[in-house]
Order: sequence, then C-alpha cells, then structure tokens
Amino acid sequence: MLAACSDFPKDPQATTQRAVGGVVRVGLSENPPWTDVDPEPGGVEVELIRRYAEAIGARAEWQYGAANDLLAKLEHFELDIVAAGLTADTPWKGRIATTLPYLTADTDGDGTRERHVLAVPPGENGWLVRLDKFLHTHQQEALLLLSEALQ
Repeated sequence: MLAACSDFPKDPQATTQRAVGGVVRVGLSENPPWTDVDPEPGGVEVELIRRYAEAIGARAEWQYGAANDLLAKLEHFELDIVAAGLTADTPWKGRIATTLPYLTADTDGDGTRERHVLAVPPGENGWLVRLDKFLHTHQQEALLLLSEALQ
C-alpha cells in the first residue's frame, strides 16, 4: 500500500522521469533582475534553476523568446520550466501551473510587493511539487541573489 502511495503526485507527461538525470528544458525571457539573456543566461531565476538542475543531476537547456511564446510552448509540454520574472497573478494561470511564490519583493519601488513564481506545464504535479520543495528550501538564497542583482 505504501509503495503505491509513493507514486503520487503523478506527471501524466513524465516530466520528472525525463528531466531527473537528464535535461531540464527552460524557456527564458528577458526581465532583469529575474532573468537576463545577454550575453549569457543570468539573473535570480536563472541561478535558482541552475542550482535545481544540479540538485536533480540534470543540466539546463535554455530557449530564449518572448514570455507569451514560451508560455504557449509550456502549455503544450514543449518546455519544463519558464523563467520570465512572472508573478502569482499571471494571466496565464489556468492554462499553465505555477510554483508557490518563492520570493516576495518590491523591485520597482512602487510599494507593491510582487509574489514571484516559476511556470511549469499544466498537470505535471510531481514535477511541480519537486520544484516547489527546492524553492522553499532555497528562499534565503533567492533573497541573496536578488540583493546582489540590485546592487
């Protein structure tokens, strides 16, 4: 009975099974300080994803583009994560899944604290839970990365 329970949550598209020890396909859209694409991938979210990939024995494969184009690919399971400085109120919610907010910050000085998330394919709940656990245990690192990026 317990062995059967360890198979939950599931990934209907087998994202976790494919990515662990393999390649994490990451859509990356420019939105400093969260993501930077020129000349090399950088930013808070890029570094978090690099560390996540390393933790699962994988390497990140970056695909650049406009956020809406990348989120459409994510919706159709052509990517595993989209990093674009997204917030929890993304209009894409309902078509894709998002992590729990991994960092809350006011980075534009307007007094509003945005709740930042990463996007994952819809229904890939095992993948989402694994990434959420990683982000939850690395919240202090995310805060340090943001602090460094804003200096």
